[in-house]
Amino acid sequence: MPASFAIFGLPTIEVSGSPQDHMLRRVIFLFALVLQACASPAWNKPGASESELAADRLDCIGESQKRVTGGNVVPDQLVTDPARFDACMKRKGWQASR
Repeated sequence: MPASFAIFGLPTIEVSGSPQDHMLRRVIFLFALVLQACASPAWNKPGASESELAADRLDCIGESQKRVTGGNVVPDQLVTDPARFDACMKRKGWQASR
């Protein structure tokens, strides 16, 4: 039976597999989140609100993700292409500042 969980108020994610698979996915997610937080620029757009930034980030994450087959050891994953994400944010009028 697939397990359901929501992350940071995003839509529910359905996953299946053993408890070890769930733990591995959570560890990989947290690791990716820490790396992303260390490397991500601040996005600026004059007159834009935090909610506009959040909405545009979510749109761009969706546009820049692709599924990667993990094989037998690691489950399939969604991977975000940083160049496509940056291009999407710039198309929406945001400027990156590091």
